[in-house]
Order: sequence, then structure tokens, then C-alpha cells
Amino acid sequence: MALIGQDYTVIMGLIKNRNCPQDILLDLSEHNDIDIRWNIARNPNSPEEVLLILSKDRHSEVRTNVAKNPNCPKDILLTLLKDKRIYVKTHAAETLQFLDLQSKLDMKINRK
Repeated sequence: MALIGQDYTVIMGLIKNRNCPQDILLDLSEHNDIDIRWNIARNPNSPEEVLLILSKDRHSEVRTNVAKNPNCPKDILLTLLKDKRIYVKTHAAETLQFLDLQSKLDMKINRK
């Protein structure tokens, strides 16, 4: 889907939507605007491919949002634990702890 020439406000509204189509998030994941990449990184509907791209972003703010994304795969979070920025590492560790706790709770619920 081509979004070239679309109004910035329309694009921002679209990528902030939790139901934004994944192909749009992918198309815009390498956009030159940091605010667009920042918002895509925090969108819970961003697919693994997008989060992988953004986990290597030159701006630590984007990588931090990847680390905060509760749908970020564990392998990407483990890589972010080695980031040069402490707040990226910290958020990756917190998300890993959250995912571990969530997994344990799910196991308990499923046993009942």
C-alpha cells in the first residue's frame, strides 16, 4: 500500500491505531521521520519483522519503544539487553520479566 503523498496527520493517526494493518506498519518502518518509526515501534500490532527492523534503529528512543512493546519476541528483547543505552536495556529486561510472569500466570490458569 503506497502512502507517499499522504498527509502526515493521517499517517500518524493510522500508525497509532492498534488495528493498523501490518503491511502499512512494515511499509513505514524505515521511514525517515523518527516520530513515525517511534509510534510504529510502540504499536502492539507491529509484526516481528517490523520490530526487528526497528530494534536496529539509530535512535535509541525507537529501540526503547521496541523494548517496551509487550508483543516483542523474546529473541529481539534478548538482543536489546546488549544495547549501548541503559534505558533500552532496562526496558528490555522489564518486558522480559513481564512476559515470563504472564507465561507463568497463563500456565496456572490453564491447569484449572
